[in-house]
Amino acid sequence: MTAAVVGLAVLAVVAIAVAHVVAAYMLAHRMTRIRRLRVTGSPADVHMDFEDVTFASADGPALRGWYLESPDAHGSVVIVHGDGTTRSDPAVGLLELQRDYARSGLNVLAFDLRGRGESSGQRNQLGAGELDDVLGAVRYAQHRSEAPVVLHGFGTGASLALSAASRTDQVAAVVADSPAASMRAYVRDRHQGVPVHLFALATKLARWRFDADIDAVAPSRSMHELGDTGVMFVH
Repeated sequence: MTAAVVGLAVLAVVAIAVAHVVAAYMLAHRMTRIRRLRVTGSPADVHMDFEDVTFASADGPALRGWYLESPDAHGSVVIVHGDGTTRSDPAVGLLELQRDYARSGLNVLAFDLRGRGESSGQRNQLGAGELDDVLGAVRYAQHRSEAPVVLHGFGTGASLALSAASRTDQVAAVVADSPAASMRAYVRDRHQGVPVHLFALATKLARWRFDADIDAVAPSRSMHELGDTGVMFVH
């Protein structure tokens, strides 16, 4: 084999490797990209008084939400919306749910996860940063009231709620509506046509470039760490 042929073979291998890295990077970019939706409506639309609030995620970003305060509340509920939605998600009737919780004598905190709605942030961190958002919301709810805190999450928000509850002893119970077993399983299901090796490389690049750790949220693992925290699953 001549040197020229060897050189061409090496170039071909390098070109294929570069193409795979570029494709994986583009996939990582797409997985972490957020299409920001507007918050539509407010608790005023369901005849409830509320307060616009801003508080910090556990790792810093400013999160926006609203707080419905109930006199002599016997608990506080933190609403965690799902993927691609906001705190006012009409598909699951979040405004009506917040109203019903408040009328039953509970404080309610509904907020936008980072990069969604009115909260700061530019990237979907595949659960890693969003987990800090939920922990920040728990802290804010405790700051506003000493009442026990309940997390109520939907879809990926339910996965976040379960994982967050395993990281703190300040959550009394979790209502988990249709959680995924893990964020990795959820994201993989949305990219079924992507080759396994390309998906694996994309998740590594997402963590390196965008600080998006796809393995940070895994309720199938977190369930064993919840201790006495009550859990109700809804499907």
